[in-house]
Amino acid sequence: MSTFVIVGGGLAGAKTVEALRDQGHDGDLVLIGDEQLPPYERPPLSKSYLAGDSPFDDAVVHPEDWYAEQNVDLRLGTRVTALRPADHVVEVGGDELHYDKLLLATGSQPRHLPGDDDLLHFRRRGDSEAVRDRFGQGRMVIVGGGWIGLEVAATARGAGTEVTVLEAAELPLLSALGPELAQDFAALHRDHDVDLRLGVKVDELRKDGVRLADGTTIDAATVLVAVGARPDTDLAESAGLAVDNGVVTDERLRTSDPDVYAAGDVASSHNPLLGHHLRVEHWANALNGGPAAAAAYRATGRTPAPHPVLSPAFDVPHLHRIVFRDHPVEVQPVDRARVQDPAYRSQRAEAARFNLNWLSATGTAILLAALALRLGGGYAGVRREPSHG
Repeated sequence: MSTFVIVGGGLAGAKTVEALRDQGHDGDLVLIGDEQLPPYERPPLSKSYLAGDSPFDDAVVHPEDWYAEQNVDLRLGTRVTALRPADHVVEVGGDELHYDKLLLATGSQPRHLPGDDDLLHFRRRGDSEAVRDRFGQGRMVIVGGGWIGLEVAATARGAGTEVTVLEAAELPLLSALGPELAQDFAALHRDHDVDLRLGVKVDELRKDGVRLADGTTIDAATVLVAVGARPDTDLAESAGLAVDNGVVTDERLRTSDPDVYAAGDVASSHNPLLGHHLRVEHWANALNGGPAAAAAYRATGRTPAPHPVLSPAFDVPHLHRIVFRDHPVEVQPVDRARVQDPAYRSQRAEAARFNLNWLSATGTAILLAALALRLGGGYAGVRREPSHG
């Protein structure tokens, strides 16, 4: 009987064991996570859970007893210290655990800046609770105007906290969304009294504030560093697997070792449509990546369909959501089938100033992003909805 080990107790890992059981795998399953909590989804940490609008249980993928019912050996609060692919062994707390196949779903870790060791970062449940505990305690300075920084800023403002966001680029979310949509998000946050400072460089970080390169000092009760994440490839690198901005995989999520797969934030997977590797930090990639790896494993001897690696704005059912209590904003791709209708495309061309980006692949125009801006009250990709209480 074969043993499948999953290293990483997040969404990708949980969905992998679920998919393996659903697909008929009756061998041993071991899921190892370094947190004491069962696998959970991270998006609520910066939104509803941070705001106190939803309990943590809503973010949990499966309750702990589900793993026992599925005969999954769930090892929480456990760190894998070494991976030895040649021996098909992982080292766990001084013990050796043999595997036949293994999935790396180690996710990502917050990026750091010099001098930020004693400051807040944002990745886990405890980080969310630490930030929430600081609401209403004075000004919160958030270094970084990406998704996490803006989501936390929106939630903090909803709790009545003064917020300053510092972003090195000329606009927040510029690299992710482009200048036109980024301007919309900048305006949205300023409309809600977020002190948004763009094109600034941080020279010094302290617990009680920040000094900018131009000498400006900003006093703060709380400083949160939210400057992105790096793939957690330490285990893969020490094992000698190919690593390049993530653990390198083929389109079926197989790493340079044929018995080791990788999925979620940590995987840099070959995208057959784009013709190159792509690493995506997104909930949907974790949700679908684990089951795709399970399907590839179960299809041994057959030809599994390639895993359709997502780009940040391609084929994603729910790209991101930033919520001010009186003004939710949801960013979604437009339905791809609908945009094939020439009449609809013509209508949206008149109503939106955000250009659709296209890629020609094997003679076929592929929609990469269909985010549209509001003009005259109409939205395609961005919806602003009034609060209903």
